[in-house]
This record gives sequence, C-alpha cells and structure tokens, in this order.
Amino acid sequence: MGVGKTSAAIHLMNSNPDHRFIFITPFLDEIKRIKAACQSLKFTEPSFNKKHNKFTNFKELIEQGRNIASTHALFQKCDSYVESLIRDQGYTLILDEVCDVIDVLDIKPSDLRLYLRNKNVTVGHDGKAYWNDDDYARDGKDYDCVQAIKSGHVVMENGKLLIWQFPYTVFDVFDETYILTYKFDAQIQKYYFDMCGLHYEYIGARKSGDHYEFCSTDEMVPLSLDLSHKIQILEDDSVNAIGDELNALSLSWFERMDLVSGKPKIKELKQNAENVVRHKWNAKSDSLLWSTHMSYREKIAGKGYSRGFLSFNYRATNAYRNKTHLMYLINVYSVVDIKNFFLSNGIVMDDDGYATSIMIQWIWRSAIRDGNDIWLYLPSKRMRHLLNKWITEVSNG
Repeated sequence: MGVGKTSAAIHLMNSNPDHRFIFITPFLDEIKRIKAACQSLKFTEPSFNKKHNKFTNFKELIEQGRNIASTHALFQKCDSYVESLIRDQGYTLILDEVCDVIDVLDIKPSDLRLYLRNKNVTVGHDGKAYWNDDDYARDGKDYDCVQAIKSGHVVMENGKLLIWQFPYTVFDVFDETYILTYKFDAQIQKYYFDMCGLHYEYIGARKSGDHYEFCSTDEMVPLSLDLSHKIQILEDDSVNAIGDELNALSLSWFERMDLVSGKPKIKELKQNAENVVRHKWNAKSDSLLWSTHMSYREKIAGKGYSRGFLSFNYRATNAYRNKTHLMYLINVYSVVDIKNFFLSNGIVMDDDGYATSIMIQWIWRSAIRDGNDIWLYLPSKRMRHLLNKWITEVSNG
C-alpha cells in the first residue's frame, strides 16, 4: 500500500502509446487522475445521453479502439459480445483494486422456493440457473436478481442459494491484466482465479528516478516505517473486554446481541467508543475515522464521531489521509455462503488472511499512508492479534 502501484501503471501506459488500455477503478476521482496523467493517450470515460446508456457507449468506445477509463460497476456488466470486441482490438487491462467476482443473490429462501416450484427458475445439469418469466415487472422486488440470472452467470449451490459469478473468460481476452492491490493472496478474486484455473504472478512497484515502475517482488524497497510505533493500538481492558471472545463483534455476534432484551452489549460498545473518543484520546471529530457492520452503523454511531464513518472494506481512496484516530469496531470474517461455495469447488479460504487484508487496507486510508502516527481502537481481541502479527511480519521484512 502506498508504494506507487497506480503511478507505475501510469508510467507503463505513457511508455506504450501504441497499446490500447482499459483502466478500471472503484472511484471517479481516479478516472480524472488517469485522464490528467495520460493526456497523450486521450482516455475517454463512457457516458450516457438520450441515444445510449454508459454500457452501450462502453462497447462503442471499444469498437473504436479508444483508451478507456471507467468504474468497476460498469466493467462488471461485461458479456460475451464485449469479450469479442476486446479480443479483436487487443487491450491491456489495468484493474485498480480487486473487483467483486462472486455474490450471493439477495432472494429470500421462501421466494426462491416459490420461483423453483412455479418454474420461474430452472436449473440445468451444469448447475446454471435460468429465468423463464419474461413478464416479471421492472418494479418487482427481485428485479435486479432476475437480471443477474438472465445474464447467464448465476449457478445454484446446494439447491438453496443462487450465486452470481463474473465471467472469468473476460480476463482471457486481454493481452495482459494488471491488478493493483495488496495481499492478493488473501482476497476473493484470488480464490476465484484458483477455482477457474487462471494463471497469475505477483509483481511489485518501485521508485526509479523521477517515476515509479513495476518490478519483480524481490526488487521492491522494503517498508521503512516502524509501524510498531506509528500505529498506537489501544490496550485497555476497560474498553477491550467486550471483544475477548473469538467471534465477538462479528456479524453473527451483532445479530445475536440484537435479539437480547435491552441490547446491552451493543449499547456497551457504543459507550466504549464514546469513552475512547472523549476521555482516552480527547480527539477532535475531524480527526476521527470509524467503522462497523453497515447494518449496525446507526446503533453504534455516537457523539463526536458519527460523521467519520467509512465502510469496513473500503479501499483505494486517499480522501481520509488526514485521519489520525481510528475505531475499527468489527471482527471480519468471510461470507459463510461464499466460503462454502469455494469449499465445494475444492478451494479453502483463509479467514485470518482475509480479515487481515481487509483491515489493513482500511487502516491505510488514514494518516499512516503518509508516515504519520495514528491511534487505533480495535476492541476485537482476534483482530488485534492479526494486526500485531502483520506488523511483526512487515517489520521483519
């Protein structure tokens, strides 16, 4: 993180003006950065007007062989026609951060059973799901899920779950693909690549003169920050005891505590956070960044820090590099249904590695990316252990 991956990608693109590039990023600000930094390549962002939507324009730009900068959301709509266009034109893909390649469709089990019983949904021998009701209303509650099924990329898992998969063949049609991320070995897209048999290799980035460039991993310059002193982890039993159990602050823990009369544990977590902000740190609101499970954000938000919320798995943004006081009120585990889906396909996920990757990426949105000290309230004992373990590993090279 912060070693110049995007800058190296910009150098690569500017150094190869005869190549065609598609740059995909989660954030609109990064699109502006690419367009400004690669002016000679004339990157174009897909747009919409009365004649076409963004995805239609995306296809038109590929047909024209233009260099394109766009978002993950648009890229995830890629279909077989887009694949053929990319193959014919010859593109290199720069993927800024991993994208969502697996998702469990949000259909209630009772509704899914009804769709199956009524033959709205049928399942082929290969496990692929098919939608058979062309009259389903656009304003229907499952419309987005229906569209996903119609895309041809949804499979049935264990007869009770519909799982969407990004078509892995998209990656095959690019001349090359660069994924700009950290700890890829612990991320969903890595497991997906393994499941689909896609080959990949790890590379690094380094400073070379007045620019950054990609390099082999053994040519990277080791991190020079003494993180054990830069990241001040709050060690205080009075506010940390709530996270002592292995699964404390996990989503299932929150859901279980939410059923308890009076919800004392959830209230206690909020009180702890307020105590840390006011008394342990005496921190100003504009220096604070915090997170928890999105569905419990409102119940945990408190005085002095509520406006500083950032989703626990947010990455690839520099907008919070002024934040020095962080509260990560969560215990990260992979989604059970996705974990089991991979397991049924012979792929074993590393929950601790996944949690470490997600947490570190979030922490690195803060002032630590500029080498400044940060203070961290991390009540989950498991997450503190994982962070301290990572800091030791990094410090040892």
